[in-house]
Amino acid sequence: MTMSYIQIRNKKWNAEIDLHGGRIVSLQHGDRKLLGTYHRIDGKMGNTHVCIPSFGSEGKEFGLPFHGPARNQVWKIVGREGKAQDRELKIECTLPKTEKYRADLLVRQTFFFQDGSFVHKVSVKHLGGENVPVNIGIHNYLSTLHGWDGMRLNDIDISLAVKANGIVALQKNNKIDLPGEKPIYLDVEGVSNAVIWTGFRGSEYDTTYVCIEPIQNIEAFAKGSENILTVHKTTHITQIIRFS
Repeated sequence: MTMSYIQIRNKKWNAEIDLHGGRIVSLQHGDRKLLGTYHRIDGKMGNTHVCIPSFGSEGKEFGLPFHGPARNQVWKIVGREGKAQDRELKIECTLPKTEKYRADLLVRQTFFFQDGSFVHKVSVKHLGGENVPVNIGIHNYLSTLHGWDGMRLNDIDISLAVKANGIVALQKNNKIDLPGEKPIYLDVEGVSNAVIWTGFRGSEYDTTYVCIEPIQNIEAFAKGSENILTVHKTTHITQIIRFS
């Protein structure tokens, strides 16, 4: 079966978005693949998606699935008009309240190209119900054509963190050096850390990609957390991928 994806383009940039899961299937700049879709060594298929309203298994007590339900929703297009239609896309999905997680959430993703950069904005609006903890993560599958051993984040080697499923600190503007590749930059708003890892089976690791996941709040669902979203309020994060 042939899959149909939504494309946005601008000059050398090209992105493909899958409405099933609201996923970034691919992001390219010229011949260089930045984000992609991969058959993982553990047998799973992976590509870039959002983790909302929980990250990992933190939402278990609320009955939320691993990484939250947003990555499995069918999203709808809400913005693709005018002169920017080829380089901008807005999609939304609604996460209805459940017995344990008593809030209706509206999630929006906006993708566009600006000043030679790829911009990805994610917002969550509380439509009604109880005040609830909300966490936003973006699960990026970054292409590593020459592997990730020796990769550096802001001039620090983070190879061991990849193997350890580790947490790395992010600045507002971050330089990523991958072996044999021109450096790329990851700018973030609303986050200060990322989880970094790759697929593995036993002592073998995937080398064609590395997952770097900007996350809003590492302990968003911990008791006493201040990361509570109240009715009619909105929370959001942004990531920007660029070359200079």
